[in-house]
Amino acid sequence: MQKALLLLFLLVTLATMSHAQSAVASAPAADAKMVAVQNQIIDIENQWNDANRKKDPAFFERYLADEYVGIYPTRKMYKSDMLAVNKSTSSILSTEGASRPSVKVYGDTAVVTGTAVYKYRDQKGEVFVTYTLYMEVFVLREGRWQCVAGQYSPLTVTE
Repeated sequence: MQKALLLLFLLVTLATMSHAQSAVASAPAADAKMVAVQNQIIDIENQWNDANRKKDPAFFERYLADEYVGIYPTRKMYKSDMLAVNKSTSSILSTEGASRPSVKVYGDTAVVTGTAVYKYRDQKGEVFVTYTLYMEVFVLREGRWQCVAGQYSPLTVTE
């Protein structure tokens, strides 16, 4: 009886150790995949800034989901609104990420948070700067990431 219990104990211990080792071995692969996805999303964020500067509606056609909703301080904007604003006469002179965006990945969903600085020239030629705190939600569809929602809040910067 004692030999049987000892054998059972050894089998359970070996099985547990084997499972733990395979979980540890797969962790680096999972980490590498997550880092790759995070880098993809950060690249899309950089392209978003470039598209704003260059007035590139093709970017927004591709990377905003048809049901995209952006919540801004004064209104909600949909994909069609983003396309129209991108064609407006005000121009973005520069965009800067004040900090590297944080990207959290949950399967086929990624949540981005960060801050951004935009320098604009309005229709009158006046230049102004805005600071924004944002959160965006991306979903992987048919092999490409699309933004389905965003929240954009102004930051007050004091010197």
